[in-house]
Amino acid sequence: MTLRILLLSSLIFVSNFVAKGQILKQDVEQLMRYDDTLQTLAHGLFNAEKPDERFVACEHFIKSLVRTLKVENSFYYPFESFENISIKYPADSSFRIFTWQLEVAAGDYRYYGAIQLNQPQLKLYPLIDRSFNFSDEAQEITEPSQWYGGVYYNLLSFSDEGKKHYLLFGYDIFDPLSRRKFIDVLTFDEDGKPHFGAPVFVREDGTTLNRFLLTFPQEAAVKLNLDKERGLIIFDHLIPDPRGGLAMVPDGSYDAFRLQNGKLVWIEKVFNGISNQPIATDTLDQVRMGPVKIKKQ
Repeated sequence: MTLRILLLSSLIFVSNFVAKGQILKQDVEQLMRYDDTLQTLAHGLFNAEKPDERFVACEHFIKSLVRTLKVENSFYYPFESFENISIKYPADSSFRIFTWQLEVAAGDYRYYGAIQLNQPQLKLYPLIDRSFNFSDEAQEITEPSQWYGGVYYNLLSFSDEGKKHYLLFGYDIFDPLSRRKFIDVLTFDEDGKPHFGAPVFVREDGTTLNRFLLTFPQEAAVKLNLDKERGLIIFDHLIPDPRGGLAMVPDGSYDAFRLQNGKLVWIEKVFNGISNQPIATDTLDQVRMGPVKIKKQ
């Protein structure tokens, strides 16, 4: 790409923000400069050969990200060039959440993240991975300083009696032999502070879960996501590995969660019995990539 094309692309990128009245021209230009620095640091975070080099790059990335987000109205800057940093927005665009992973040793990962509220001045909640302190079932209700870490790949929401619940779909390299997919629940209290975990998952026996997890061998392919056509959250049905051991593996069938009366009700063997039933009236808010979606030309 020639210098002229690069300059033209930058001008288009800046003009889109200014025309929408979301960020001042000089602030967009500053954000773009900071973005370049973040890309360089992110490359080292994920690609440096030695663990200590990756850790140092991660530390510098965090400091640079905070500096960047302090620019007024930075919430509207989409960071579209990030390749390995997940950024998810709810449908109401009230916040966005950054998550990423750091390989601290061979097969051993730690997770990092932050919640940025949709405000002109920065309001940021760092997420501190303490998943190693959780119980085996990971049902604790916690604050950002005691976060069940993972990289989020989807974000949905629903309301129950006027209170918003945000469903965070995450992936966790649990240990060298196992992986986890999970759904955490994010809520905000009356003071606007975030909390993780809420009793919204209802099993067939009527008991509830604050957080839903699937643990499976690293070689297994396991689904956990929204099926938009059916209005259900579909996931693999896991059974004990027929070859022996403690691992749970997919058996080729699927279970689901259906939103009913502000709860996610567990349905076993979903395609065996309800595939022709109408979708529930309650619907999950669809994920949206953000308040601004601008592609660099």
